[in-house]
Amino acid sequence: MARMQTAVRDLMGERGYDAATTKEIAAGADVGEANLFRYFPF
Repeated sequence: MARMQTAVRDLMGERGYDAATTKEIAAGADVGEANLFRYFPF
């Protein structure tokens, strides 16, 4: 969970909300994209 939150903060800080993708967030947290949706249902 902490890795995902950090990845979100970092990516959105660099690129902004509209430019960040779930695929990039998952890669930055070193988790699968499905895990991202399990913890953060968009």
